[in-house]
Amino acid sequence: MITLYDIHTHHKHSEHKAIISVLPSQYIPIQDVYYSIGIHPWNSDNYQKDDIDLLQQYIQHHNVVAVGETGIDRKRGACIEQQVILLEKHIALSEQFKKPLILHVVHGIDIILNMHNKYKPSQQWIIHGYRGNPITTRQLLNKNIQLSFNHKFNIESVKITPIEKLWIESDENPELLEENYRKIALIKNLSVDELKLSTQLRAEKLFFQS
Repeated sequence: MITLYDIHTHHKHSEHKAIISVLPSQYIPIQDVYYSIGIHPWNSDNYQKDDIDLLQQYIQHHNVVAVGETGIDRKRGACIEQQVILLEKHIALSEQFKKPLILHVVHGIDIILNMHNKYKPSQQWIIHGYRGNPITTRQLLNKNIQLSFNHKFNIESVKITPIEKLWIESDENPELLEENYRKIALIKNLSVDELKLSTQLRAEKLFFQS
């Protein structure tokens, strides 16, 4: 049976198999629900040491399957230097606990590429809500940074992203998840079921293998 996967959402009551992104202070685990936990760059100017301590504690839980979202946002949040320090903490936790890193990036791809070069992570990095152009897309794919698309995306970037490096999410719009699958399947010359099955098999391997 094919299961519909949503690898990044803020909707806490998804009817699909979803990874719910929360801040450490928002984490109240529910049985058979899966989470990613991180400090968003928008919160990079007001987090406390306790938030980092909670993050490290909660990341170890079985139903926390990814670290983030975290990242770089040049339009909002603390100064870039502070955002970089915060991102470095998440990278270290991702590596320590061997869980993928979910990234929020706004006008910060250059920093992400530089940090990937610097740290050479063993864990998978995924940029969520990706909207970049094909030139940027190729740079990221060449570093094996994977891309997750919601309802706003660059069609040419979707075309050149190999299916094995492509994810689909609802983010803030859970009602659009199935439509996102339909649109991307059409662009990729796949049936919706083929896209769903590919996502399911890869998600089970990356996020949910014990």
